[in-house]
Amino acid sequence: HSTPKGYPPLLRGALYMAAMSASRWNGIVKAFYDKLRAAGKPMKVARIAAARKLVHLAFAVVKSGKEFDLDYATKKQAAHLAKAS
Repeated sequence: HSTPKGYPPLLRGALYMAAMSASRWNGIVKAFYDKLRAAGKPMKVARIAAARKLVHLAFAVVKSGKEFDLDYATKKQAAHLAKAS
């Protein structure tokens, strides 16, 4: 779903506000948000998608028990390429 209607209104508002900030200052979310906007998605749609991305990132951090690493995807891709060589 494009709108997380199953979430309580206060949580939706908090996620939306966090997505507004993250779309400017968090490298991962900013790149994702900018890609959606460049693809022609409306601002609100891109922010809702950014909020969902934040939920996924937060869940991954909690599940893994590791600290958030902004360069995680880059390191993982480099390790995969090194392994394939």
